[in-house]
Amino acid sequence: MQNQRSAKVRLARAVYWFQLAAEQGHAEAQYRLGQCYARGRGVKKDLAKAYFWLTLESKQNNRDGEKQRTELARQLPADTVAKTELSAVGWKPITKHVEDPVR
Repeated sequence: MQNQRSAKVRLARAVYWFQLAAEQGHAEAQYRLGQCYARGRGVKKDLAKAYFWLTLESKQNNRDGEKQRTELARQLPADTVAKTELSAVGWKPITKHVEDPVR
C-alpha cells in the first residue's frame, strides 16, 4: 500500500515538472507530457492534450512522438485536430518561477 502511494506521488511530481518544462518550450518534456496524457499516467487520459503536446514537440523538429501523434489524429474528431493544430501555431513558451509542490 505504501509503495503504491509513493509511486503515485513520484508520478504526480514527474508530471508536474514535465508540465512546467513543457510550458517553457522544452521538447523532451512536451513529448513526455504528451505520453502521460495519451496513457493516462499521472493525469486523466486526454487524447486532445496528448496531441497538443506532441504537436508542439514536433514543431521543434523533435520527431520522437510523430508516430503516436499520427495515430492520435486518427482517433480524434477532425475538428479537435484542427483546433489543436491552430492552438499549437499560436502557442508561445512561458517563463515563471516554480517551487516543488510535493515536498
